[in-house]
Amino acid sequence: MKLKELRLESGLNAKDFADKIKIEYSKYWNWESGRSKPDYLTIIKLANYFNVSTDYLLGLTDEKTPPKITKEAEMLKSATPEQIQTVKTILQLNANELGEVKGYASALLNRTKKPFEEI
Repeated sequence: MKLKELRLESGLNAKDFADKIKIEYSKYWNWESGRSKPDYLTIIKLANYFNVSTDYLLGLTDEKTPPKITKEAEMLKSATPEQIQTVKTILQLNANELGEVKGYASALLNRTKKPFEEI
């Protein structure tokens, strides 16, 4: 567990940190020294306090925070298998072919939009 490392980064000694998070010093010291472990709710609270993932706090990864999911990645979560296959195919195109596909896709989208006056 990276509790001591994170506490030191925060600039607090163990006693002051235990007081700050309202935990008995001896209990905190046992966590930091590895003699005991906090319960899972406390692990979540500690991770939130330090603004790190629980995996990082527990020493399971070296990444302090999980990668952010982009808007595009969110869109792929709801894509159909056919849409995903289309994306895989597009990823294999060279720059010229990709330009043609982008032009064709733009034309399709513009064709389906009604001019403002028709709405």
